[in-house]
Amino acid sequence: MSLAKSSERLFKLIKSQQYFFMAATALVGILLILVAFLVEPKNSFLSKLILTFGSSMLGTAFGILFNSFNHDSILQRISQLIEQSIASPLSAPEEALSSLRTVWHNYLLTQTAGTPIWRYRRLDFSKTMPPGKLTASFETTNASNPAVVHKYHVEGHLAGPRLILVVSPDGGTEPPGVHLYPFVTDRFSTIHAGLAILCDWDKVNLRTGSLLSTTPLDLGAAYSEGTLAPAASSKLEQLWKAEAAKSGLTKVLI
Repeated sequence: MSLAKSSERLFKLIKSQQYFFMAATALVGILLILVAFLVEPKNSFLSKLILTFGSSMLGTAFGILFNSFNHDSILQRISQLIEQSIASPLSAPEEALSSLRTVWHNYLLTQTAGTPIWRYRRLDFSKTMPPGKLTASFETTNASNPAVVHKYHVEGHLAGPRLILVVSPDGGTEPPGVHLYPFVTDRFSTIHAGLAILCDWDKVNLRTGSLLSTTPLDLGAAYSEGTLAPAASSKLEQLWKAEAAKSGLTKVLI
């Protein structure tokens, strides 16, 4: 949900608790006043003491009630202040992000020692739900040295129909990779072609292709996260070209 809606829910919760406290205070105050009148014939001093406490509590309840009429505008101003303080062109409303908060299957063309390879990873954007963006993380082994595990954090930012993924390594000097999927909000397509700018593990900067799918792609054989078998490369390249042509990614002016 959006920050405004989250703030609204929080404020409603606070107000509901406030009203509960007000009602409980008023009830206790009324009961104490009744007790004071019952005790008065036997002990006037104790009756006055109880009456004082009861009246104070009843007055407190009325004070809470009257003050609550002024809280709406105050809470609205707080909500607007928070909204404005973190406002960003890349902060999307929850209505636009809700359908994307799921598991996506990402296929990335990269290289190792100059040899092109495709890598597969699952991006689960449903585990955390920060306002305005998507987040996920994944681990992958080094294609040249399987004993080395790389961990990455992914942030997804929606700008209209464009999804921008920033893939940042957990430590090290590798710069973040940036993926762009032009029409990820197209409900009639389950596979989206994108462009990625990244630095491979041999420290070579690349502009490459990437695929994002709502379901695992059928590559003719079973596979898991990490480097895919060479037999899958031809099918993934053909699929990327077909989907990229639909999105206009193959038309380069320079």
